[in-house]
Amino acid sequence: MDGVLLKGSKVIAEAPKALELLQERSIPWILMTNGGGISEADRAKVLTSKLGINVDVEQIVQSHTPITSIPNKEDLTVLVLGGIRDQVRSVAEGYGFGKVLLSADYVKTDPSVSPFKNKETLEFGQLVPNIKDLHVDKILVFNDPRDLWTDIQVVSDLLRKNPETHVIFSNNDWLWANEYPDPRYGQGLVRFLFERLYQEEIGKPLNKTILGKPTKFAYDFAHHVLINRSLALSGLDTCNKTHLEFGKEVENSHMKEVFMVGDNPASDIIGGYNYGWHTALVRTGVYRDGDKLPCPPTITGNNVYDVVKGALEKMGLY
Repeated sequence: MDGVLLKGSKVIAEAPKALELLQERSIPWILMTNGGGISEADRAKVLTSKLGINVDVEQIVQSHTPITSIPNKEDLTVLVLGGIRDQVRSVAEGYGFGKVLLSADYVKTDPSVSPFKNKETLEFGQLVPNIKDLHVDKILVFNDPRDLWTDIQVVSDLLRKNPETHVIFSNNDWLWANEYPDPRYGQGLVRFLFERLYQEEIGKPLNKTILGKPTKFAYDFAHHVLINRSLALSGLDTCNKTHLEFGKEVENSHMKEVFMVGDNPASDIIGGYNYGWHTALVRTGVYRDGDKLPCPPTITGNNVYDVVKGALEKMGLY
């Protein structure tokens, strides 16, 4: 989404026309992003409003959407990081986790946990009696932290207490594009800091899983969602819908010609290429002409409309 349909909060001019073209041709499409921090339903509402095109919640695959398919969530206590205010708490609770904690809860309960916290951390924390004694089953990084210092401190405390705690990073993007002319650091930097700190303190690799593009994990999940979208358009979703499971691979897909459109060669394009999909690279985000490419895209264009039109032409659908 970022760098393809939007640049920061602003709509890229050709984006609505590209989606309209897909709808006119009855081509199934989904929106796959390494962003997150809000619910899929809220993301769909925001995009519908901004783009002027109806975006269904089932067309949204955010970086942390696969976490919805973790089994037995109701029995798990999780620490969730990232996003603004306490939105990720609501998202994780909506996913069905039994108990959801934020770093802010540790600070609210005992402010000395993070001596250099920001005001927002205190504002949105909750008092949780005996929070230091709670067993945390998983640490989930849903989005880029807004109070990284506090998050590092709380995560380090938990990992020293239980070094085997599973940490899930929703994406590994080193860079992403907003309105600023040069790309900005993303969650990949957070993962790097957590891993290096853990290696220094514990002396072994962190027990982690990385979601999001360009991982096969992310593309398998998105592929399942795309299959369901295609079946829904055909009126066959009730009898043939695929079940979304955490880490489930795709078998016997009827989706043989798929284009991954993206602005980031290091996530969108290499991920789609490695997965066996066609790829379409746009110049409206991270990529700049002359940048070294990890693989050759099928199509390169100035914007999303150009590459969507080119993809349909390539498949004889325009």
